[in-house]
Amino acid sequence: MTWVSIPMVIVLLVAIVTVHWQFGFSSIKFLAVTAAGPQFGKPGIETDLLYLACIATLLAAGVGPLAFDNWRARHRGARE
Repeated sequence: MTWVSIPMVIVLLVAIVTVHWQFGFSSIKFLAVTAAGPQFGKPGIETDLLYLACIATLLAAGVGPLAFDNWRARHRGARE
């Protein structure tokens, strides 16, 4: 599971630096209310930071009892 998360972490870090950094931390930048509905500004870095925190939490918690890895280990052990 750890190695699978590496590409997503890289993508999020690149997005923070190249796209979202200029908009700051707040993604809820309320611009105006028009006939089409509320208009919001560009998202900042906090959404990417939230995704990174979620990935870190999943990595720290490890696999759960219903994980594919556990199922595969049980079936592999039954065959041997």
